[in-house]
Amino acid sequence: MSTLGNLKAKNELSSLFTPYEEERIERGIEIMEISCCGTFCEKCPQYQQPCPGCIKLQGKPSWITEVGLNCCPFYACCVVDKKLLNCGQCSSAPCQLFYDTKDPSLSNEEFQNDLADRIAKLRVSH
Repeated sequence: MSTLGNLKAKNELSSLFTPYEEERIERGIEIMEISCCGTFCEKCPQYQQPCPGCIKLQGKPSWITEVGLNCCPFYACCVVDKKLLNCGQCSSAPCQLFYDTKDPSLSNEEFQNDLADRIAKLRVSH
Protein backbone atom coordinates (compact mmCIF):
# COMPACT_ATOMS: atom_id res chain seq x y z
CA MET A 1 0.00 0.00 0.00
CA SER A 2 1.32 3.48 -0.80
CA THR A 3 2.25 6.03 1.85
CA LEU A 4 -0.88 8.01 1.06
CA GLY A 5 -2.95 4.85 1.28
CA ASN A 6 -1.44 4.14 4.69
CA LEU A 7 -2.36 7.64 5.85
CA LYS A 8 -5.91 7.28 4.56
CA ALA A 9 -6.23 3.82 6.08
CA LYS A 10 -5.21 5.26 9.43
CA ASN A 11 -7.45 8.29 8.82
CA GLU A 12 -4.46 10.53 9.56
CA LEU A 13 -3.80 13.83 7.79
CA SER A 14 -5.37 12.80 4.47
CA SER A 15 -8.00 15.53 4.64
CA LEU A 16 -5.18 18.09 4.87
CA PHE A 17 -3.79 17.31 1.42
CA THR A 18 -5.21 18.83 -1.74
CA PRO A 19 -5.94 16.43 -4.64
CA TYR A 20 -2.81 17.80 -6.35
CA GLU A 21 -0.71 17.01 -3.28
CA GLU A 22 -2.27 13.55 -2.96
CA GLU A 23 -1.32 12.81 -6.56
CA ARG A 24 2.25 13.99 -5.95
CA ILE A 25 2.54 11.73 -2.89
CA GLU A 26 1.15 8.75 -4.85
CA ARG A 27 3.77 9.36 -7.53
CA GLY A 28 6.55 9.66 -4.94
CA ILE A 29 7.11 13.37 -5.56
CA GLU A 30 8.00 15.45 -2.54
CA ILE A 31 5.75 18.30 -1.48
CA MET A 32 8.04 21.25 -0.84
CA GLU A 33 6.62 23.77 1.56
CA ILE A 34 7.99 26.77 3.35
CA SER A 35 6.73 27.52 6.82
CA CYS A 36 5.55 30.98 7.86
CA CYS A 37 8.90 31.55 9.61
CA GLY A 38 10.88 30.69 6.49
CA THR A 39 12.10 27.23 7.41
CA PHE A 40 11.96 24.83 4.50
CA CYS A 41 10.26 21.54 5.18
CA GLU A 42 13.35 19.66 4.01
CA LYS A 43 15.13 20.92 7.14
CA CYS A 44 12.44 19.44 9.40
CA PRO A 45 13.31 16.13 11.10
CA GLN A 46 9.89 14.83 9.99
CA TYR A 47 10.61 15.67 6.32
CA GLN A 48 10.93 12.05 5.21
CA GLN A 49 7.33 11.44 6.23
CA PRO A 50 4.43 12.85 4.20
CA CYS A 51 3.48 16.11 5.86
CA PRO A 52 1.23 18.87 4.57
CA GLY A 53 3.44 21.52 6.18
CA CYS A 54 3.16 23.80 9.20
CA ILE A 55 0.67 26.16 7.60
CA LYS A 56 -1.83 23.42 6.73
CA LEU A 57 -1.32 21.93 10.17
CA GLN A 58 -2.29 25.31 11.61
CA GLY A 59 0.96 25.72 13.48
CA LYS A 60 0.80 22.27 15.04
CA PRO A 61 3.53 20.16 13.46
CA SER A 62 4.26 16.78 15.01
CA TRP A 63 7.16 18.09 17.10
CA ILE A 64 5.26 20.95 18.79
CA THR A 65 4.16 18.98 21.86
CA GLU A 66 7.72 17.68 22.30
CA VAL A 67 8.81 21.24 23.10
CA GLY A 68 5.87 21.83 25.44
CA LEU A 69 3.78 24.07 23.20
CA ASN A 70 0.28 23.87 21.75
CA CYS A 71 1.08 25.98 18.68
CA CYS A 72 4.20 27.25 16.95
CA PRO A 73 4.88 30.78 18.26
CA PHE A 74 5.69 32.01 14.73
CA TYR A 75 2.39 30.71 13.40
CA ALA A 76 0.48 32.16 16.36
CA CYS A 77 2.03 35.60 15.94
CA CYS A 78 2.10 35.83 12.16
CA VAL A 79 -0.95 33.94 10.94
CA VAL A 80 -3.32 33.95 13.91
CA ASP A 81 -2.62 37.33 15.51
CA LYS A 82 -1.47 39.47 12.57
CA LYS A 83 -3.42 37.65 9.80
CA LEU A 84 -0.34 37.49 7.56
CA LEU A 85 0.73 34.65 5.25
CA ASN A 86 4.27 34.63 6.57
CA CYS A 87 6.79 36.61 8.58
CA GLY A 88 8.13 38.20 5.40
CA GLN A 89 5.02 40.37 5.29
CA CYS A 90 5.67 41.75 8.78
CA SER A 91 7.46 45.07 9.10
CA SER A 92 9.06 43.82 12.35
CA ALA A 93 10.77 40.82 10.77
CA PRO A 94 13.12 39.57 11.88
CA CYS A 95 11.68 40.14 15.35
CA GLN A 96 12.91 39.02 18.76
CA LEU A 97 11.14 35.67 18.34
CA PHE A 98 13.69 34.66 15.71
CA TYR A 99 16.51 35.38 18.15
CA ASP A 100 14.75 33.68 21.06
CA THR A 101 14.37 30.48 19.03
CA LYS A 102 17.91 30.43 17.58
CA ASP A 103 19.24 26.93 16.93
CA PRO A 104 21.98 26.59 19.57
CA SER A 105 24.03 24.39 17.25
CA LEU A 106 24.57 27.37 14.89
CA SER A 107 27.34 29.90 15.35
CA ASN A 108 26.24 33.54 15.42
CA GLU A 109 27.49 33.97 11.85
CA GLU A 110 25.64 30.85 10.64
CA PHE A 111 22.49 32.02 12.40
CA GLN A 112 22.66 35.51 10.89
CA ASN A 113 23.20 34.05 7.40
CA ASP A 114 20.33 31.57 7.84
CA LEU A 115 18.05 34.29 9.20
CA ALA A 116 18.82 36.67 6.33
CA ASP A 117 18.18 33.86 3.84
CA ARG A 118 14.87 32.89 5.46
CA ILE A 119 13.55 36.46 5.55
CA ALA A 120 14.65 37.12 1.95
CA LYS A 121 12.89 33.97 0.71
CA LEU A 122 9.74 34.86 2.63
CA ARG A 123 9.63 38.35 1.16
CA VAL A 124 9.96 36.91 -2.34
CA SER A 125 7.36 34.17 -1.73
CA HIS A 126 4.41 36.39 -0.85
